[in-house]
Amino acid sequence: MRVSVAICTWNRSALLRQTLGSLVGVRVPPAVTCEILVVANGCTDDTAEVVADAATRLPIRLVQEPRLGLSHARNAAVGAVTGDYVIWTDDDVLVDPQWIEAYCDAFATHPDAAFFGGPTRAWFATAPPRWLDRALGSVGNALSLLDYGPVAIPLDREHLPYGANFAVRTDVQRGIAYNAELGRRGSELRSGEETAVILEIIAQGGTGWWVPGAGLQHFVSPERQTLDYLRRYYFYNGAAAQRVEAARDTPLLFGRPRWLWRVAATHWLHFLVTRPFGRPEVWAWHFRHAMTALGQLHAGAPDRRRGEPTDPNENGPGVE
Repeated sequence: MRVSVAICTWNRSALLRQTLGSLVGVRVPPAVTCEILVVANGCTDDTAEVVADAATRLPIRLVQEPRLGLSHARNAAVGAVTGDYVIWTDDDVLVDPQWIEAYCDAFATHPDAAFFGGPTRAWFATAPPRWLDRALGSVGNALSLLDYGPVAIPLDREHLPYGANFAVRTDVQRGIAYNAELGRRGSELRSGEETAVILEIIAQGGTGWWVPGAGLQHFVSPERQTLDYLRRYYFYNGAAAQRVEAARDTPLLFGRPRWLWRVAATHWLHFLVTRPFGRPEVWAWHFRHAMTALGQLHAGAPDRRRGEPTDPNENGPGVE
């Protein structure tokens, strides 16, 4: 078996260096050949030098993608990988030593599966504020935090992996391109490109599996530990959700679904009422859904009532 680890990066060479450093210690099964592909997405920093330095310790190569946008970078990676599977991660993670080994075991156990995903834990640059620490169960997805538990389970529309830690069989991946209208572009907090691909895989009959042993830590900068970041993230995430899903007929108000206005107003009012004295896990959950609905209203009309399909706490704060 041959596997490719793909990392797309934009001007974050210092974090990339730490990510590649964690890959030096990762375990690879004896029968597996592994390559690491870094896609420099219009980088103007010393990313190339960081990759060249890592090449003395890792089977790594650099691909240049000048068109700015995560989807462009992902598509460039897909065209360049040589593995039977492509394992996607970010340029700001620390992978566990068994990360590749756990994925390879899952590939061998489920050879017909098309995609896989693993847990993502927080790597805080500084101690998080108390309110955020308490609210992680409600807004952890904004920080790419995900854990579906210690047992391997099938993945579906309600249990999707996140972009920082997932894998796709290469022959399947090459049949579905990443939408350039989705995904981050420079500093824009757009998202949803990997969700769109995985939902299309499922629509085509593909199956997926949760790989609890394939864990990593995802960097959380001080700037991402703020309410303003959550506001921008969920607004853009709501806009992306509209683009991922096709619209359907529904009663409109000012050109948008009436139910969506009600969702936005209800959650915003609950946030205003609970924010001064309520529990952070409660008011943050209402804030999340208010901002997501506002993003959907801004972008257009999604096809049905729901929030992000990938969140394990979709039914409310503290709901398992």
